[in-house]
Amino acid sequence: MKVEKVSVIMAVYNGEDYLEESINSILQQTYPYFEFIIVNDGSSDGTAEILNNITDKRVKVYHLYKNRGVSYARNYAVKKANTRWLVLQDHDDISVPERIEVQLKYMQEHPELVAAFSMFQQFKEELTFHQAHLKLLQTGPFFTTRQLKERRFFCPWVCYGSALIARQAFLQAGGYDNSCFLGEDFDLFLRLMELGPVAMIPRVLYLYRYNPHSISKRNRRETRRAVIKISTNHILKMYAAKYIDPTFLIIGSPWDCQNFMTHIYPGTGMEIISCLDSNNDATLTRAFSLFKQKIINGIIVLGGTKRNRYLINQLVRRGMTLNINLFHLKKFRRKG
Repeated sequence: MKVEKVSVIMAVYNGEDYLEESINSILQQTYPYFEFIIVNDGSSDGTAEILNNITDKRVKVYHLYKNRGVSYARNYAVKKANTRWLVLQDHDDISVPERIEVQLKYMQEHPELVAAFSMFQQFKEELTFHQAHLKLLQTGPFFTTRQLKERRFFCPWVCYGSALIARQAFLQAGGYDNSCFLGEDFDLFLRLMELGPVAMIPRVLYLYRYNPHSISKRNRRETRRAVIKISTNHILKMYAAKYIDPTFLIIGSPWDCQNFMTHIYPGTGMEIISCLDSNNDATLTRAFSLFKQKIINGIIVLGGTKRNRYLINQLVRRGMTLNINLFHLKKFRRKG
């Protein structure tokens, strides 16, 4: 394995409760050749004091005196980085001791990759680093590189904090969108996947703290809506790059179709010919007929039900192409 220095990036806002444990999980890595860049995003709790008491010379702390948001803070950290590789770390999660060593070796062995996730495990919010392995809640799934690419608009269940990213790819993708306050990681990785393959290492290297009070958990409906909007925007950019005016059909439950037309469609510039109920027996025939007649040039299927997956498979068998003119997106959330 080639020795290369990496940059570990952390943004923190009012994270005093679990910050030290998270930082220590990096400082105790088996691979010692890193700089650890931590940006305090205008915290008003004891975060600044914790960071100012760190004596490890590998740690570089920057204080923003106004809360600018996680996207801005992470971009700020990347600007301070001086290495080829970026290791993400969320301020309340835990990296297992061999995480950086395993991920860096994997990236070196697969130079075509722009980033690599690891598998992850959830643990309860209140547990400490030493208790976490005793009461793990759930192991996140493994996805092949092909599955990550095919399912990218559906927002597969990955832990973005587990990623190691090639810094050049991060910069080429444009970094985090400072206007994104929900779904910013998803948005970044859609852009990274346009540059090259992203893989997942089939090993748990990251422990994700389940926090029901986080912004994404408190606003699940808004988070899901943001993810669908991000996916739609990326799809429309694909059409624009080919100088194609997007004319779409939407397939989903009446609930999902109504929400798409209310919260996503306005202002996109796309034309929606119709919204069809996925449970209607005539939907498949009607949808493909519209495509074959060139009345539409794209179909969006909302929701991951068995019926919707069947419709997608049938449309592919009839000649449509997933992620070219046929797209599978998340469904909207009714509660929470």
